[in-house]
Parts: sequence; structure tokens; C-alpha cells
Amino acid sequence: MGILLNIFFSKLILNIEVNHSNSYIREKVINELKKNNISKYKFKVSFLKREEIVNKILDENKDLFEWIEIEEVGCKYVVNVERRKLNKKEEVCVNRNIVAKKNAFIMSITATSGEVRKKKNDYVLSGDVIVSGVIYNKEDVVSYKCATGKIYGEVWYKVDVFLPVNYYEENLTGRSKISLDFKFFNKEYLLLNSYINYRKKNIINFDSSLLPISFGISRYLETNVVDYKYTLDNCSDEALKIADKKIRDKLKDGEEILTKKVLKKEVNNSKIRVEVFLKVKEDITSYQEINNINSQDGG
Repeated sequence: MGILLNIFFSKLILNIEVNHSNSYIREKVINELKKNNISKYKFKVSFLKREEIVNKILDENKDLFEWIEIEEVGCKYVVNVERRKLNKKEEVCVNRNIVAKKNAFIMSITATSGEVRKKKNDYVLSGDVIVSGVIYNKEDVVSYKCATGKIYGEVWYKVDVFLPVNYYEENLTGRSKISLDFKFFNKEYLLLNSYINYRKKNIINFDSSLLPISFGISRYLETNVVDYKYTLDNCSDEALKIADKKIRDKLKDGEEILTKKVLKKEVNNSKIRVEVFLKVKEDITSYQEINNINSQDGG
């Protein structure tokens, strides 16, 4: 039996490891392999079949992958990936103004071309001209430019967060182990598992037709269980954390949350609604072509 199990597991894919720093690329490769019947706990394929699958994935994703290699290491596949680098087309800068993308208090103005029409701490509405590409000499238009620069502003948000009064969550920790399990008269014994909370995935199972006994090999995935009751007194920290993440996930480099606070809390049926106010430093730079506006009015 031991020899048979050893042969059986040597034919299985117990793990797939994708070597790339970008999480999207790693996930994309895993999904493409699944589409071609390569995934954890399935049987390995021949070298020629792997090459055929690699060529198919490359052919279907010409703009994404430059090169893929699937290497068999023990009971796992190690996938090396190189992303394709596309040449960026040089942008032609047209005559334009820099305008506010949204309502905000201006925090900073960096202009490398054009005439600055606003100043720090000014409140601007969406579409207001901050740096004009229309250059005047007194009242006469003397030239048009492609206004360039970057504007940061303080933007305000109100976020509604809803929390259940009774909260239960079970999350995988990322840790797992393969273990033996043994069942006798419907009572199960776990031989190598030490996790308190876990999910079980059967890999292989053997049942006896003569005796009330069975044994198998399973993967045990450790879980972290949260069982909590929210009230108006203890919900603020969690609401602030959720509101922070909602906004932070949309931010780009150079942007940040400045302050946040709870404005209102109320219980509605089995949920608690928390209204959170946030001040955010954002890039509010947007552009407006001069050809599409009244060029005699620079802002």
C-alpha cells in the first residue's frame, strides 16, 4: 500500500508556484493553466504536453506574456514568466488648460508650462481653470500653449459603512498541511493535524467493504474564526478601518488620507450604519483642449 501511495502521489500536482512580482500576472497564469487542465491535485502531464499548453497560452495572450516555462520540481510545478513590454507611443501635447477634476481646496500647484490662474488654498469647482494655456499680453491673446503640471487638492468624502450586529467570519490563514485521517465506527481520528480551526479537503480516501473502518489523506487548511457582537459603543474603530480601505484602494502614488472621523451612528434592524467623513489629498489634475472652448476666455 505504501509503495502504491508513493507512486500515486508522485503523479499528482500538489502545488503550483508562479514566479513573478505582479499579483495580476500570477493570477492570470494560474487561471490560464486551469483552463488547460493544469491545477493542484490533478495529474501531471508530459513534457511535450506542457510545451503545447505553454505555446497555446502565449498565442492567446500575445500582448501580455513574452515567455513562459513550466518546470517540474518534485510534486509541484514551478512556472517562470516574463511579461511583454510594449513600446509606449509618444504623446503629442495639444494646446490645453489644466482644470480641476473635482471640487477641492488647492494644496499645491506645480506648473511647468502655462499661466497659473489660481493659488494655494483657493476653493475650485470641477472644470475650473487652474493653469491656462491661453497666454495674454494685457488683454490680447499672444499665444497658445500646452499647459503642463500637477495639482493636488483636499477633497472631502462621506462614506456609509454597514456592520452586522452579530458578526461571524472564517478566513484562511494561508497555512496548510497534508495529514492522515482515520475513521472507525463513524468516529474520526486526525493523526497529524494540530490546527484548532480548519477546513478539510479530501485528496484520497479508502473504505473497507468488510469492516467499519476507513482512512485517507487530506489537506487541512488553517482558518482564523472571528465571532463578534458590534454595538454603538465599539463599532467606530472598525468603521474607520473599512472607510479608510474603501478610499485608500482608489488612491494613486502621492495621494493620501489626511484625516477621518465618525459623524453619525445608528442601529437599523440587524445592522449598524456608521457615517464616516474623510479629508483626502488627491491629484485633481485634468485637461481641457483649447480648441473646444472659447479661446478668448482663458479661465
